[in-house]
Amino acid sequence: MSRTTFKVSMKTKSVDEVLQIIERTLKPVGYNEKIIDGEYVWAKGDGVFEKMQCLTTVFSENSVFIQGWTKSPFLGEVALEKNRADYSREGLDALIDYIRSSIY
Repeated sequence: MSRTTFKVSMKTKSVDEVLQIIERTLKPVGYNEKIIDGEYVWAKGDGVFEKMQCLTTVFSENSVFIQGWTKSPFLGEVALEKNRADYSREGLDALIDYIRSSIY
């Protein structure tokens, strides 16, 4: 499993508020909540014809860890920083930056 992880201190202590920010950011641009390999993620793309872009969160007491990656049947999970030449990750990078600035 190869993912890019960002630790973000939360302005709020409300996990629900952070989840709402993520939903308001991702849903309008085509991301949907899915269970992939037993894990709840936000994903866009089918992973066959279009590289799947994924995002998930893990919460600690005062922080949220945001993980982003792309997934394909040939390469499996690929961290965003390893995909620098891949245009499909650029949109996910921008969305994660927006979420990070909204949470912090």
